[in-house]
Amino acid sequence: MLLATVSEFVRMLTDEYETVDLDNLALLDAFFLFFREFVTPKDLFLILRARFDEQPPLCLEMIQLSNWIRYQTIVKLHVVRMISTWLDRYYLAAPDFAILKSISRFADTVASDRNLPQHAAILLQTHLRTCLNGEKGQQHNVVLQQIIDLGTSNAQEYRPTKFEPFIPVLQQASERSRSLADILIFHNKGGAEELARGLTVIESQIFHRCTPLDLVGYVEGQSHPVFEKMQRWSAAVNLFVSQCILERRDTEARAQAFELFVEVAVLCKTIRNYSSALSLMLGLQTSRISRLREMMSLVSERHLAMLAGLGGFFNFRGSAQWQNYRDDLRSQHSPAVPLLVVVQADVIKIKAAREVVRNKYIPKSHNTPTGKLIDIHMYRKLRNVVRELESCYAPYKLRVPDNSFVTRWLYMSIRPFEDKDYETYDRKYHEESKKIEPPPPAIDRRSWVQDELWALGYWD
Repeated sequence: MLLATVSEFVRMLTDEYETVDLDNLALLDAFFLFFREFVTPKDLFLILRARFDEQPPLCLEMIQLSNWIRYQTIVKLHVVRMISTWLDRYYLAAPDFAILKSISRFADTVASDRNLPQHAAILLQTHLRTCLNGEKGQQHNVVLQQIIDLGTSNAQEYRPTKFEPFIPVLQQASERSRSLADILIFHNKGGAEELARGLTVIESQIFHRCTPLDLVGYVEGQSHPVFEKMQRWSAAVNLFVSQCILERRDTEARAQAFELFVEVAVLCKTIRNYSSALSLMLGLQTSRISRLREMMSLVSERHLAMLAGLGGFFNFRGSAQWQNYRDDLRSQHSPAVPLLVVVQADVIKIKAAREVVRNKYIPKSHNTPTGKLIDIHMYRKLRNVVRELESCYAPYKLRVPDNSFVTRWLYMSIRPFEDKDYETYDRKYHEESKKIEPPPPAIDRRSWVQDELWALGYWD
């Protein structure tokens, strides 16, 4: 089924024959994740209650009436199951608290129904009580919290780096001189890892500004603030790489800075900060950096191979676009900073497909809150995106405080570039690159045919 109204969808999920399909578990998950987009909690409860209260058709014979009662009893159990699942796993206090009194009265009706087993009412009342007591749904629904807890238990605990003992000394020196530390200080052992952890702290904070559901379910026609923030930060990291390399006075120092950023990018990818890894890699591959042949000749083969490996991993061309990244992200249920540019592209593609379905299949008359046709297939796909993001939503255990020297140094160094026009600074750094290594003179490639035509006066 591609399209259904809320009422039809509820009927399908509470039908004796439909609910035996295990695939409905994914449908139920998608429905409760996104139902607030197309129906209010109050209207959904009224639809479920109406399904529970359905009466038999008139003039049924005794055998038919007996079969109908048996069927309706199963329907009632499925309705109770749906409401219990809602309260147990998907309840959010802010939008759902107002209907708890109505559900409480419904629980009394379930308890007084002689055709229903007693445990049905007990189950419903238990979940209702936890919601009324404020034990659920204050920040996340139970499903997301369970996923976060699992990711937290799987999170790797990182040991101190060899660079960590030098950080207090750097901090004191920085405070005395009131200037930022030089990037090549981090060329020492453990420095690249400190930078990778600092970038991960910053980008993880951006990713956690909203839940995956909020990120995927943003209003169409508008760009989510988290997407915009991550795009600006990624562009700023790109420019920061160019600045740190091009401001070096000699070729060897530029090569050292280049190698340092390669190591930081690889370490970011290792700790599943894919966003920083990609931004650093793209910064190193820009023409303003890659054209510096003298510098590149001093970069070790090992670092060039590491950079090439990153390029193969972040394959964003061809039929296998982003496949290595997707496989690696799904391979572990642990903290990560995903590529939000890929998430955004996936969501846009999924929602664009809905427009095709809407224009082809949905009559214009379906515009009432409970009669509006829903693209079930789209919400199932969006559900997969949400669950994939949630699997990496747990916090890191990096041993790096939010206000650590390295984190603050990185933020203070990169943040100013967010307010700059990328194209302007791209041209600026390209000109600086040309000053460091001027381009070779243009070669006159006129052929003898052109010389003859010149002689014959074909051109003035």
